[in-house]
Amino acid sequence: NPAGGGTAYGVALTDDLPTPFTYDGAAVTPAYSPAACGTGPATVTGAGTDPVVFGSAGGGSSAAFTIPGGCTVSLTFNANLNAAG
Repeated sequence: NPAGGGTAYGVALTDDLPTPFTYDGAAVTPAYSPAACGTGPATVTGAGTDPVVFGSAGGGSSAAFTIPGGCTVSLTFNANLNAAG
């Protein structure tokens, strides 16, 4: 979220993985920057395999992210490399 911008509430994160990758389904821990910036679930498991959606858009703080201006949230997750079809 850009510095000076308003707070973004109810945010879900989506990653459209390139073929032939798919999300492995493991829970991940969000990393906020700066460290004390933003709120949301302590761990989150994505829905779907490609695209994968983390959080629930418009959801409450237990299911979605709140990101104040000047803050970021990052998720690092594992992906599977599937055989090309």
